[in-house]
Amino acid sequence: MDLEYLKKTWEKLPTNEQLDENQLRQMLGKRTKSLIDRIDRNIKIGLVVLFVLILIFALDDFLLSPLMLDSLNENITVPDW
Repeated sequence: MDLEYLKKTWEKLPTNEQLDENQLRQMLGKRTKSLIDRIDRNIKIGLVVLFVLILIFALDDFLLSPLMLDSLNENITVPDW
């Protein structure tokens, strides 16, 4: 957890109220994440982006490129590779 975030949260507390440990954990629980949670989230985002890119490239190779090549003039020869 960032120390500056803790200071900002502490300043928002009313001065006349006493808070117990559970209330403080609830207030700070939304912000605190361990390093493993952050790495896990980044891996999931990376896998989704990778899957989308593979899907886009596959659509281009198997659907869009053959349609565009068929619409071109028949005199042009394109290697099969």
